[in-house]
Amino acid sequence: MTHTTDATPPFTIALEADILRCRIQGEFTLETTSRFREAVEPFLEAKRCAMAVIDLEHVRFMDSSGIGSLVALNSRLQALGIQLHLLKPSIQVRRTLELVQLTRFFSMVDDAGQVDQAPTPAASR
Repeated sequence: MTHTTDATPPFTIALEADILRCRIQGEFTLETTSRFREAVEPFLEAKRCAMAVIDLEHVRFMDSSGIGSLVALNSRLQALGIQLHLLKPSIQVRRTLELVQLTRFFSMVDDAGQVDQAPTPAASR
């Protein structure tokens, strides 16, 4: 199942086996976060995923709404016992998360193969 929003979607979401895979591109801002949350919600309600991976390699800008959306999703997934991994965060995303001191809140991996070996973030210990 894949969800897209318009002719040039800022994100894609798919359930592959039991992994919820999201890819966000461009700007992750107030204009896209509500649509992203709405698109992810049915997957969370169905409780069919064991892990979530968000590819942020092509995000060139993320504002406080984008940060808040990722924090809220991570907290919700942790409550469900589901690990979230941020895959290949762009340099802009990394700098933003460093600025607000959230790099230890998230599991960040640079290669999809690292997802299974990723350490648990400090916030969930």
